Amino acid sequence: MEILHDVSYLLNRGGMISMANTVMICYTGFALTAILIRCGILDKAVEPLMHFANTRVKAVFTAELAIFVVHAVAGISYLSSVFVGAAWKKCYVKNKIGLPALSRTLEDVGTTVSCLFPWGQSGAFYVATLGVSIYGANGYFKYLTLSYLCPIIALLLAVFNIGMFNLSDDEQAKLMAEIEEEEGNMKSIAEMDA
Repeated sequence: MEILHDVSYLLNRGGMISMANTVMICYTGFALTAILIRCGILDKAVEPLMHFANTRVKAVFTAELAIFVVHAVAGISYLSSVFVGAAWKKCYVKNKIGLPALSRTLEDVGTTVSCLFPWGQSGAFYVATLGVSIYGANGYFKYLTLSYLCPIIALLLAVFNIGMFNLSDDEQAKLMAEIEEEEGNMKSIAEMDA
């Protein structure tokens, strides 16, 4: 009966109120990303990677790399998804990759690798709740095949152009105009504030 007590304890710890912390982290990530975009910091930070990302495969690879790095630094998958999603939107459209493919890349890497970082939100939760380590002889890393196969499969999909939601020239021009209009609106708001 000890197991039932432990399960009951896990399931009855606050409901919606306990999710407020997660919601605040998401909103903070949105605000931080908006500030970085508005100040032009985001574009400058990812500029070296954008010069490298001139093909479909390189665009997916650099997005995966950026998600991994941001997640390793921040420890929260929400921030990496918002940050990289905003930064790589233009790159994907330039390479005629549909935005659903960007969303899938964010999911393939951002969510699946979150449990690999012991200092991150998911890793800390697993260690504290389940009482297991991530790495080492008794760690759960060896069972995380999804965490290291998803990024590899995403790259293979890009290599073989499977499910990349390729854009036509008209769709690319329309999306690029929308993105540039958004950027122009952000810059004009920033100029009004100055």
